[in-house]
Amino acid sequence: MEKKLTEIKSSTDLTLIQNAMVDLNSGIGSYFIKNEKNLISFSPIENAGWSLAITASYKEFTKRVNSVISFSSIILIIGLGLAIWLIYLIVHGVTKPLTYLTEVSDKITNGDFSTRSNLKIDNEVGHLSNSFNVMVDKLDNYNKNLEAEVLERTRELLVMNEELEATNETLDSNAREMEMLNEELQATNETLDQNAKEMEAMNEELKVSNESIETVNEELMQTVDELDVSNKQLSATRDALWSEMELAQKLQTVLLPEDPKIDGFDISAFMTTTSSVGGDYYDVINIEGRDWFLIGDVSGHGVTSGLIMMMVQTSLHVALFQNPNISPVELLDVINKTIHSNIFKLGGSRYMTLTVFACLDEGRFTFAGAHLPLILHREKTDEIEMIETPGAWIGLIDDIQGFNEEREFSMEKGDSLLLYTDGITEATNEKGISFSQEKLAKLFKENVKLDAKGICESIKESSGNLKFDDDVSIMVLKKV
Repeated sequence: MEKKLTEIKSSTDLTLIQNAMVDLNSGIGSYFIKNEKNLISFSPIENAGWSLAITASYKEFTKRVNSVISFSSIILIIGLGLAIWLIYLIVHGVTKPLTYLTEVSDKITNGDFSTRSNLKIDNEVGHLSNSFNVMVDKLDNYNKNLEAEVLERTRELLVMNEELEATNETLDSNAREMEMLNEELQATNETLDQNAKEMEAMNEELKVSNESIETVNEELMQTVDELDVSNKQLSATRDALWSEMELAQKLQTVLLPEDPKIDGFDISAFMTTTSSVGGDYYDVINIEGRDWFLIGDVSGHGVTSGLIMMMVQTSLHVALFQNPNISPVELLDVINKTIHSNIFKLGGSRYMTLTVFACLDEGRFTFAGAHLPLILHREKTDEIEMIETPGAWIGLIDDIQGFNEEREFSMEKGDSLLLYTDGITEATNEKGISFSQEKLAKLFKENVKLDAKGICESIKESSGNLKFDDDVSIMVLKKV
């Protein structure tokens, strides 16, 4: 609230005026310093918690008045009217600027730092007005700088807080890793202790072993002498065995068709043999106006597998010669009965995968017997079909009636059929990865535009760097 000058008594210690400013009151008062009277005007600055006071010497305000009064005492009667008028003008000229400054101070107190004093007076009040404007400029700049600094510091604090959180997370992670490392170190120490005990035990065993080795060395020297004699005997046996193996391999390849032909088809085939005799077999048989083709593989290697393949070849030709119109299922039944007893006589449990195909008409085929899936490329769709060959193996049991079923498929002009044995799909590269049916089908599709012989040659060339553990047989039929 505002207090008038008469409500604040003059005091040399300014106690009353100080208390009024502390209480954020506004008003005008007077006080004495060294017996000299001074005037003061004060008002609080809103929202800042401050009070602004403006003070001036009473003597300066009343200097003209005293001059007039002194002069008026000489010409009291003559100049009384003039004196009164002059006193009015002087007092009005002093209090009006102060009142104006008070109003400006109130606006600044309310937070309007854009307000400035427009007084242009060449005296102390004018000087006070200029000083007042300078003070307001500084307050305005300080307030703006303070806000900017607060914002900057707030941003810095936010960044520091994020960095602290990240650091805490890192420290937590490191602490967990340290715990895990400690556990691993404990486990490692336990393992090392156990290994040390085992090493001690092994040292004891080695001592005993060294003694045994000396005894074994003496026995080995005697065995070496005996092995030299045995090696000489084995060399003679090996030479005889290789002669038999070479004969079996020659028989295996001699029995294959030299120039296979079926009307309406381009046919080509090849067989690649390994160092040991295998049991791969493919054939094309033309008898009494009907064409047959087949592919098979005897289990195992060696002369026995080669003999079984030859027996199957002979049985097939005899059965077809006796009954050219026999069905594929019936043909397999006849072959199995003949071969099973012979395999039993040879000893062991060999068997043969075999699929036989009978050519009907207009590119139709009927087939039976268990072997690897057929890979058929369709010219119209440029797609690969994998045709399964379910059924029974030849020679494993004495009667396979009911185990095989006849199936049928057809080929149109441009279609190509690929028959093969597992020697190609089980071959491996330098990394030990199998060639697989999928890779064979892809290779077949990439070269299917070639004739049958070209397809066979491309397969042989592409598989040249593979490692083979079994014979490889490939047959390609292309409808023309």
